[in-house]
Amino acid sequence: MRTLVAGLCLSALLAVPALGELRLADDRLTLDGLLLAGAELYEFEQGGWHQYAFAFQRRAAQLGMTARLADDASGRVEFDFSSLGLRELYVKFGLPGNLDLFAGLLAVPLGFDAATPEAELALVGRSPMYWLTKPGGPRDVGVMATWNGPAWLQAMTAVVNGSGSGASDENSWKDACARVVCILPPDAGLELAGRGYYGHRGSANVTWLGAGAEARFRRGRFAAQGEYQRTIEGAEWVNLGYVQAVYDWRFMLPALRAALIDRKDDNLELQADFALGFRLIGDRVKLSLSYQYHRVLNDWFYGSYGLQLQATL
Repeated sequence: MRTLVAGLCLSALLAVPALGELRLADDRLTLDGLLLAGAELYEFEQGGWHQYAFAFQRRAAQLGMTARLADDASGRVEFDFSSLGLRELYVKFGLPGNLDLFAGLLAVPLGFDAATPEAELALVGRSPMYWLTKPGGPRDVGVMATWNGPAWLQAMTAVVNGSGSGASDENSWKDACARVVCILPPDAGLELAGRGYYGHRGSANVTWLGAGAEARFRRGRFAAQGEYQRTIEGAEWVNLGYVQAVYDWRFMLPALRAALIDRKDDNLELQADFALGFRLIGDRVKLSLSYQYHRVLNDWFYGSYGLQLQATL
């Protein structure tokens, strides 16, 4: 059933090649979509045991709808037909002073990776940082305020459940986080950011603290970014970081990322991703060839060769 739904979504996406998004009801309603499908040849090894396999994958079949409710208010809902899960459901209010207020199920943009829409990713998949910046994953239920100050400064703060998008709150605490981005003069091409997170995880109310630093450099066709975060959860700690580089050359988009995760009393975890993207129909239809090297030292290894087709509405 999910494969059928994903196929119907692909047909719908490719049926409107002239549009980057679909606008209805006198521009009060906007539809957008993303389809990711691929194939992967992978190897897994642990303790002398090897497994080799090949699989076709349906990675995403997302359809979003944004409605303009009033001059300074809008609502958005987004559903993934591949996982049969709700991704976003919120109301947005535009307030004086370049301030926007969001309430509902939303993505918390803790980092440059988290703030990048999936359709604009140069690599296949997110960095490990994306999944570990906060308890419960990058999406959550709560309220968030964003501020676009002077041309060189942006800020975000949010109060959320801290248990993810598909789970009820497991404790009576609410989690709080904030992020500040400093944009240097345009000719420098450099952005610096910092973030913090405080909350409690699970029914045991384990304290969860996180602090991170970010940098992004963009000049011409070249872009690079990196993030570092230290997390303390009860008596445990985790240091994680990654660096990423992308070069936009004609219709091709080569990209490379290296990530490291260091956990207390655990082996070092390394992950490297490479992708070569091809624009088949502008930015609407892309094909990516990828390789991932993923190893936990003295424990297990995972390696994969992949192909991904991306179509956007």
